Amino acid sequence: MTTNVGSIETVDVDQGFAFSQSLQITPAWYQDGDVIKCEVTNTEIPNSNPVITSINLDLLFAPISVPEINGYTSGTPVREGDFLNISCQVTGGKPLVSNIKLVCDGADSTSIQIKEQDTVISYTWFRVLRILHDKVCGCSAVHVTNKYKLASVVTLFVNYAPSVTLRTEFRRQTRSVRLICEARGRPAVFHFSRFTHSWRGRRIRELTGELEPPHKYVLTIQPYRYSDSGSYQCAVSNDIIGLNTVTQQLGSISVNMEVQPALVDATKQNEMIQANIGDRVILNKTIFSWADITYYRWINQGRKIMKSRISTTDVILNIYTTKVMDVAYIVSLVIERIGEIHTGLYVLRVCNKFGCAQFYTHLEAAGDLLPAVNEHLIPIVAGVAGALILLMVVVVAFVVYNLRKTRIAKEEDTYMHLNNTERPANSDGGECEHSYETINNITVQENRGEGDGQAVEDMNSHNQSPNPYQNIQIPVSVLQIRIMTANLATFINRCRQHVKYIH
Repeated sequence: MTTNVGSIETVDVDQGFAFSQSLQITPAWYQDGDVIKCEVTNTEIPNSNPVITSINLDLLFAPISVPEINGYTSGTPVREGDFLNISCQVTGGKPLVSNIKLVCDGADSTSIQIKEQDTVISYTWFRVLRILHDKVCGCSAVHVTNKYKLASVVTLFVNYAPSVTLRTEFRRQTRSVRLICEARGRPAVFHFSRFTHSWRGRRIRELTGELEPPHKYVLTIQPYRYSDSGSYQCAVSNDIIGLNTVTQQLGSISVNMEVQPALVDATKQNEMIQANIGDRVILNKTIFSWADITYYRWINQGRKIMKSRISTTDVILNIYTTKVMDVAYIVSLVIERIGEIHTGLYVLRVCNKFGCAQFYTHLEAAGDLLPAVNEHLIPIVAGVAGALILLMVVVVAFVVYNLRKTRIAKEEDTYMHLNNTERPANSDGGECEHSYETINNITVQENRGEGDGQAVEDMNSHNQSPNPYQNIQIPVSVLQIRIMTANLATFINRCRQHVKYIH
């Protein structure tokens, strides 16, 4: 580049003239180190030598290349749990860039920075987690000129083992429950194993569910029973090793089937006990309830609440042919000295948060002391006894007739209220007051009557104890007929003893 543009200025006559010339340029980065010369020749003096002076360009400039990321390419699958080492380098610039920022969104990373000749390199490493999927790693740098605006990015693609959740959906109208095993992972190609049912850590059985694409496996239990309570587990795999170093991932849940308390021994549902007058008698029943007991009372036939006791005991349950140890409740009633006033029907009412159940015991006194009878009353006693015997025979015959008339095929028991003013509901669409299920050796009694249903609803919604007098019911069954017959026989024997005693 040559220019003759300048200006002449007289400085001193004796010293001659001073000549100056200015040059303004905008150098490019590649002109760094170039030499600029200034040459002056006095044309008024023949053959004079030119005067030359020069300067070298020392430029500051930012790098011209974009940051270069190495160690990972966008879209390349990386497994959760692996360590990813990536680097970013920036070449050129004068001076070199002072700082490189290599940041991956959400990653807990460690970085170092080094210089190699005309390049600055930043190394970053971190453990890959599933939350980093589809996140961006970006690289930029800082230059002293503040004119370096270039940057590079890569997008992470993370494969990870399934996260498994197991949840329940109860449908009380149909007495069914759905256990839903749901998986989330990448790739979203899942292999489900069968459900495993356990009780207090004891493996009970394996159950096959149904696949609901793309990521659900569902087991439906209908109707559910007490023996279906316990722990359930499902296993899922997508062939990716998880952070726990295994391929198959597990989901588990503890399920409390929404069932009322049940007897451990089903034969104790309707129990008949005989005791001698004056003896100490303990009435008790062993109750199982997965949920905590919220209410328990013994009630006699006169609807009088008796002082009840509750304790726990170890029991062996037979759950789908597998014997398991568990804890049950013993609810007892102590009668210190039995008398005639203590005989009759006793109802044990026990509740948990899912409802109430009733269990029955008929207490009969034996060995009564015979009172002295005036001989003048013999004809009267005999007549009254004959009349009572005839009346009881008629009552038993009437009850048997009605039972046979109203009994439905395959139903063993029907029920009526203590006051004998309501009839049992029909089974053809009517709502049964009670129904029983025998599950292995556990009998489950469901209270579906309006009164019990209201009591359960109040307890669950207002945290109140059920009304023990509400809808107490007595089973009129073969056992009750036997009780009536036994009472009749006892009465006849007493009459005979009275007559013998008088004679």
